Amino acid sequence: EIQAVPRRHRGAAISFLVGQTDSDRRTRARTQAMQQMVARAGTAASRLWWARSGRKTLASALVVEAVGRTATLFFSPPDTPGVDRKQLSNLIVQISADAVEGGMSLVQSLIEPEETARIEVLAESGMILLADLLYMGRDLLSCPPGRQIDGDELVWRNFQQFTEAELADIISRSYADSLDCPALRGVRDMPDVIAGHKSSGSFCPEAWWIVSCPGESTPAGCIIVNDSVSGPSSDIIYMGVAPEFRRRGLARAMLHRVIAQAGVRDRQGVSVAVDRQNDRAMGVYRECGFVEIRRRLAYAKLKTRS
Repeated sequence: EIQAVPRRHRGAAISFLVGQTDSDRRTRARTQAMQQMVARAGTAASRLWWARSGRKTLASALVVEAVGRTATLFFSPPDTPGVDRKQLSNLIVQISADAVEGGMSLVQSLIEPEETARIEVLAESGMILLADLLYMGRDLLSCPPGRQIDGDELVWRNFQQFTEAELADIISRSYADSLDCPALRGVRDMPDVIAGHKSSGSFCPEAWWIVSCPGESTPAGCIIVNDSVSGPSSDIIYMGVAPEFRRRGLARAMLHRVIAQAGVRDRQGVSVAVDRQNDRAMGVYRECGFVEIRRRLAYAKLKTRS
């Protein structure tokens, strides 16, 4: 039977969620961290369900909602003793569908590429591979920013100088023919997209930029940067250029600006996650001093497009 976990059993369900054993200190710490995350989200923004046979737990799953109508899925490791893989798959199907029916635009799970069993269960549950993500970073301590070498001729406006309607327009236009997560196009309304970007990390309005070319009334691109909540670094949340302005060096100019700005603000690094199919974007990041850090696969259940 698949059901929501009663409050008195939430600790046990979360322990099963992370595959805890009595002798495993690491997973006990993960259990505590997961419990704290659920407490911060609140019961209204989280779903903790399990599959049971009598008093025996067969699988558990957790969906935590975020700003912008997105949610993250966590689930029992399928290769952990005691986990019923078929019941786990059924559980993922039902809890994800419930979240989408409840208003979420997508439910996603980030998986390490070597976690074969998890990947197989997500595929069995109908999740699609949304993106193969490459995480890249530039260490500003060992590789400090130099003088901004291009982009001075461009017109720059930050969050205090443009409207959210203007931002929504350039983000929408930059999606055209983009190789970054193309499956997401049209899944979320633009206000939800912007709200999600604001809530990713620590909102840093002075590092949100719209750029225009000289003599052009239509913005050419944008770059959105927030500060990390886990350390003195900055994260590039989104960067895009409208099709008619591509291949003019705008992405490189935007990167130079935010790297220089991060240095002025005493940030120690800048990081970004990029879809691995976007070779051109990865090339620009490498040219600007970014190196590969890790790779993760994003699987998701998406709402049906209207």
